[in-house]
Amino acid sequence: MTALTDPFASYYNPSSKKSSNTTFTHGNRTSHIDYSNTSRIHRASLVDASEHSPALLELLDVDLSAHLIDHVVECVTVVIDFIMRRRRPLSKSKTAERCIALQHFRIFVKMLLARSGVKIPVVLAALVYIDRAKYRLQSIMYGLEFPLEQIFLGALTAASKYLNDLTIKNFHWEASTLIFSAREIGEFELVFLGCLRWDLRLSEEDIMTHYAGYLAQAQEIASTRVVLLALVNIPLLAIVFNVLWQLIIPRSKTDPPLVFHWIPFVGSAIEYGNDPMKFFISSQAKYGNVFTFILLGRKVTVCLGPKGNNFVLGGKSTVLNAEDAYTHLTTPVFGRDVVYDVPNEVFMEQKKFVKVGLSTDNFRAYVGMIEQEVEEFLANDPSFSIYQQNDINPWGKFESVKVLSEITILTASRTLQGSEVRDSITTNFAQTYTDLDGGFTPINFMFPNLPLESYRKRDRAQKKMSDFYVEFIKKRRAGGGSGQHDMIAALINQKYRSGKSLRDHEIAHIMIALLMAGQHTSSATGSWALLHLADREDVAEALYQEQVKHFGINGQPGKFRPLTYEDLRDLPVLDSVIRETLRVHPPIHSIMRAVRDDVPIPPTLATPSSKSGSGTYIVRKGHVVLASPLFAQMDPKIWKNASEWEPTRWNDPEGVAMSALKEYTDENGEKIDFGFGAVSKGTDSPYQPFGAGRHRCIGEQFAYLQLGTILSTLVRKLEFKIPTGVPAHNYHTMITMPKTPRDIHYRRRHFD
Repeated sequence: MTALTDPFASYYNPSSKKSSNTTFTHGNRTSHIDYSNTSRIHRASLVDASEHSPALLELLDVDLSAHLIDHVVECVTVVIDFIMRRRRPLSKSKTAERCIALQHFRIFVKMLLARSGVKIPVVLAALVYIDRAKYRLQSIMYGLEFPLEQIFLGALTAASKYLNDLTIKNFHWEASTLIFSAREIGEFELVFLGCLRWDLRLSEEDIMTHYAGYLAQAQEIASTRVVLLALVNIPLLAIVFNVLWQLIIPRSKTDPPLVFHWIPFVGSAIEYGNDPMKFFISSQAKYGNVFTFILLGRKVTVCLGPKGNNFVLGGKSTVLNAEDAYTHLTTPVFGRDVVYDVPNEVFMEQKKFVKVGLSTDNFRAYVGMIEQEVEEFLANDPSFSIYQQNDINPWGKFESVKVLSEITILTASRTLQGSEVRDSITTNFAQTYTDLDGGFTPINFMFPNLPLESYRKRDRAQKKMSDFYVEFIKKRRAGGGSGQHDMIAALINQKYRSGKSLRDHEIAHIMIALLMAGQHTSSATGSWALLHLADREDVAEALYQEQVKHFGINGQPGKFRPLTYEDLRDLPVLDSVIRETLRVHPPIHSIMRAVRDDVPIPPTLATPSSKSGSGTYIVRKGHVVLASPLFAQMDPKIWKNASEWEPTRWNDPEGVAMSALKEYTDENGEKIDFGFGAVSKGTDSPYQPFGAGRHRCIGEQFAYLQLGTILSTLVRKLEFKIPTGVPAHNYHTMITMPKTPRDIHYRRRHFD
């Protein structure tokens, strides 16, 4: 160990009288240490214990702790920093050195206190001494090899001897430190005594002041640890209680089985949200066709298969209600007083009004409009710059969802929305639509009113688009609006059964609902269809040859007569492509209804397990029931090669596909009028791409017309291929979309 340097020498001799009791030689100097006045140096031992503060005596029984070690390190470091005048930030290298030094010092303090057995009063007295001597320690700092350790050890030995009357000898300190000799420890003590000018007097207030600071720091650390422990342990306890509740607490025999889950409130939301089909399949294997799972605090009872669809979608609206299930999602987007924001009977009347606009005469006019829009899109959109070169050799590529989204919104606005709306689709309109569409997501469904910017954008966009439509409606009313084939013309003179006319804002909000709902489903289906056609060149070629057969002009390559509504109804390859796409990729995988009253599950669907074989499951009021047309449409027990996209399955008139379609359309069966005209119920069919029952989509025929015209026009013009294969489903969107990458490669079929 390096010897102490000269700066100590000036503090070796006390200012009081000297004696030759002890002589200490350092360098060329000799210092005489006077220990004759022991009563002055060791006053604490002469005071009767009864005269000490009870609070101070209690410190003798307090154990040393990690909190105390931290307090010592901090106090000594503060003094050293004061002595070194550290005002500027340290460099990175100095910071690293300082961190290492503090780590070593902490280990030293922990070892020293543990091995020496000193009590808290001694430690606190040492800290008082260090703080008192800080102005005189400055001149000796640069001569210390281990300043933190040496200063603390010098203070601690002095405090120990003062308070405990020399009960710990220097050779004991040597054994406690393991790195300093008894001689060196004696030197540290003498130097420190010189810095104190041999004034070791302490008051109880001095010690208790440091103790109060230590307690404050300890309590702060303890409070922080309590908070951290709470943050960690409360969720763990909640998980434990949740698991115990599921495993131990008896459940009613009439409750459907509950899917086991670890996290309360969250439940099975993650598994269901990531891949509902996988979740349904695994849960069905464990619990059967009927089971309940927790979806962010909601109890959702799933009813699988065609019978489950029939129970949920064919139920009475007074018991299994769609308005209660969806109004919090749709009303902020569509607007007030339409769709799910009105009683079911009013909604059914509104569907009847819309159905008036979906007439055969209008459809005949729409085909040519859609074809023209697609051709203009190919001729002008940057995505088809290769096509626009009029060269049949190079390949280009386009993003399928982006292109189909733009085409469907352009064709829908040209037909259903009206020429004024189509002419107004600009960059500003597109941004408004995007902001409004941002409010039609799963998070909006689960949490309707979060204070997020996307919610505020949704609300602003809804008002802007509503005002946009109302302005056009007022102009139509003022101008008569005759000769138009769009939906506004069909709605503008409609009246409810009560005799009340549709108000302008109701028409505007119905138009927004048509735009939003129709655009999502058509663009998703169109994207999936094109991706499969690019993957199955044989089907794409068959589709092209069908166009040549029905619309080719005198065998001239690339020359076709215009599409017509009647012709589109007689194209079996095109029809099978659309139907198979809707089977494998229905836009909505789950349909929910809110339960307004306790409702029994039909025994033919599921029953509780019991020895008697009797009993009925009950879905409780306030819960939600869920049907999944996707599950039935992909059930391998019903469909051969169910997971494969195979349009030819629709060519067999006696096959499962056509049987399911006949059951869905039920053209020769009983028709039911839910308030918008007689329709087939279709709830028993394993094929329900547009829903079933009273909430079956009334835009089904327009969707086939729109998709058929778009696909026919694109196949006439382009060849497709997809190097990466058909992507998987993205279930994180409200409408099931393909995951990225989803680019389709294309090239022109013929020269112009």
